[in-house]
Amino acid sequence: MKNLLSFFIICFTSALSYAQVHKTNNTTGTITNVTGPGAHIDRTFSFSAGELSSTSLTEVELSLHLIIGNGTPPTTGPYGIHEDLNVRLISPSGTFVDLVQDRWGYNTGDPTQLSTFHLFNPVNATVNFDDDNPTNIETLDYWQAGNYAPHNALSAFDGENAAGTWTLRISDGNSQFSPQDYFHFVTATLTITSGPSNNPPAIFIDNSNLAYTEGETAKQIDNSATVSDADGDADWNGGSIVAQITANAEAADELSIGDADGDGTEITISGTNIYSNGVDIGNLSASGGIVTNGTALTITFDSDATNANIQEVLQSIRYRNTSTNPGTSNRTVTITAADANAASANDTRTITIAKIPEVTSVAVPSNATYITGQNLDFTINFNENITVNTAGGTPQLNITIGATTRQATYQSGSGTSALLFRYTVQAGELDTDGITVGSLAANGGTLRNNSGNDAVLTLNSVGSTTAVLVDAVAPIVTSVNVPANATYIAGQNLDFTINTSENVTVNTTGGTPQLSITIGATTRQATYQSGSGSSALLFRYTVQAGELDT
Repeated sequence: MKNLLSFFIICFTSALSYAQVHKTNNTTGTITNVTGPGAHIDRTFSFSAGELSSTSLTEVELSLHLIIGNGTPPTTGPYGIHEDLNVRLISPSGTFVDLVQDRWGYNTGDPTQLSTFHLFNPVNATVNFDDDNPTNIETLDYWQAGNYAPHNALSAFDGENAAGTWTLRISDGNSQFSPQDYFHFVTATLTITSGPSNNPPAIFIDNSNLAYTEGETAKQIDNSATVSDADGDADWNGGSIVAQITANAEAADELSIGDADGDGTEITISGTNIYSNGVDIGNLSASGGIVTNGTALTITFDSDATNANIQEVLQSIRYRNTSTNPGTSNRTVTITAADANAASANDTRTITIAKIPEVTSVAVPSNATYITGQNLDFTINFNENITVNTAGGTPQLNITIGATTRQATYQSGSGTSALLFRYTVQAGELDTDGITVGSLAANGGTLRNNSGNDAVLTLNSVGSTTAVLVDAVAPIVTSVNVPANATYIAGQNLDFTINTSENVTVNTTGGTPQLSITIGATTRQATYQSGSGSSALLFRYTVQAGELDT
């Protein structure tokens, strides 16, 4: 029994190295009729990672030398030396490829199926298996020397980790076993091609959440992000960085490139060209380097790209949302770095979105004329719930009544999106053409959303107040018209007209207004008769019998 032999050859292609390693096993072995159907012999080939340019397999070839048949003619029955041969190659990971699958077997007992060339003379031949060979082993009538493609393609191993132990299994199949069945393993050489050797870029982005608040300018995804390729700057020529919002993107979401950190490397954009300190280092998938709504922003680099300026590009990628009402679902930004050989790596960052609370509308008092003691109520509606803190002062809404500014003060609604402000009309106030709504002021208090952001106090969509009037000025008596000069007797009327500064409405539901008069030494009451709605009210007293005033 001979020792296992091995050798390897390293080939170089372009700047990348491929390793072609040959391992030979010449430990002989035999399967005969004694061992019976299904018997097999295994031969192994071990490859270490150090022998390979990389552990990623790119091609497998096998050269196999077998002697089939022992030259002894059959002695009984319709049997011949019809070896139902199986050859299987098994990778370190357990993947297997059948190079020969149950070929040249005898399984029907039909002597017409006997291959006469197989009956007496052994076949001593070496077969080279390679996917690139045009003739498949399955087309042969018997084992014969030559170059052939295997029953199943060896490319099934591509991309696997080639390091480890490979197993070549040669077995007698499940066909009827001939007494003269005979397989002798002489030697086999397994050739593994691996590589090219290429390291993917390494990219690292801060994994903490990035907080973005509505209305902010474009914000760097990570101003300390790092990216590099251990294979050197040349590996970026044809490589790329792709930035994309991969979760919860909205139409107003925007990714862009902007470098303003003043660190000595300036990244600038002109159309679809990207520059580092004025040197063109690549092209952009979007003019101006701006994409929206989840579209990928791809930067493809040229020969002037380096680890250093590509890292600067990475740090220049920014996010913003241009909506005044952005959705608050977290955004995920994925940035993928790929070298010229398509080796890639990616990292992500989560962006939290906080709205700025804003006034969406102001509901004003109903159209009416408000008098002393009545309330002017205003409801200020926000785009989200607002917490009001009055510890430092009570928020106020400025309104103008006539020419005077008054303050409607906060009443209720904290924790909701509708806050109630109220002003109670004071005596003497008058506005005949409609009050006006001014500005909202925190007045030492705070109005904040659940994220702790102060509300924008600008008022929007304020209801019309042209018919919200105030009249808290009491009408005054300007004059009283008395009865004509005369002597009035029993049954005659004493009529008094009270003239007021404005029209007066008289309500007698609770009692009738009276004007006190004195006849002689006795006080009498002239009662209201008419004039409601005007500025002249009639009061009357009818002279009673026995009354005298001289």
